Amino acid sequence: KTYCAAVTGLDKAIGRLLDFLEASQLANDTLIVFASDNGPEDYAVNDAKKGAMGSVGRFRGRKRSLYEGGIRTPLVVRWPGVVKAGEVDDTSVLTAVDFIPTLSKMAGIELPTTMPLDGEDMSDIILGNKRKRNKSIFWEHRFTTFGAAIDSSPPLMVRSGDWKYLNNAKGTKGELYNIKDDLEERRNVVVAEPEIANDLKNELNDWYASL
Repeated sequence: KTYCAAVTGLDKAIGRLLDFLEASQLANDTLIVFASDNGPEDYAVNDAKKGAMGSVGRFRGRKRSLYEGGIRTPLVVRWPGVVKAGEVDDTSVLTAVDFIPTLSKMAGIELPTTMPLDGEDMSDIILGNKRKRNKSIFWEHRFTTFGAAIDSSPPLMVRSGDWKYLNNAKGTKGELYNIKDDLEERRNVVVAEPEIANDLKNELNDWYASL
């Protein structure tokens, strides 16, 4: 009941906002981005059992895991007359660090050239193009991981193209997955693909050292 009430309350609130934009004739001038920061809560968290109803489907991991079930979330964008309605892109990869360059570009805001950005402009993706990103994406999770052992990932991760590499700060827990071929992250190919693993390990270590 608690989870259902939370989802229903959010749905009604978003509906009120959309109704207001339509009534005020602002809908066509308003870009709405609806996203989540992580996968569903884990059942093992005692004070969050009522909020752990979300499903990860076929993915491995839940909230606090760097496997796909913990970090892969929907992104819904609405901008009547600009973003085509009803389109689904299940191949392009965006992340929160892309929001500043992407939304600034779509709003016609020029960012300072001296401003360092972790993300990249993905406005063409939102407007209907499908492509691989140019920059790698990095994650670090410093806190306790709850739940089943199979869902407990190493705390550091880099994704580059279809490849995803995870490790700990000591470099002793290396895992490598091809997300395109192994969406469920069951086949760790860190031994079978040593060159790719080593390149991504170095890239991850360089990023981690820069924090």
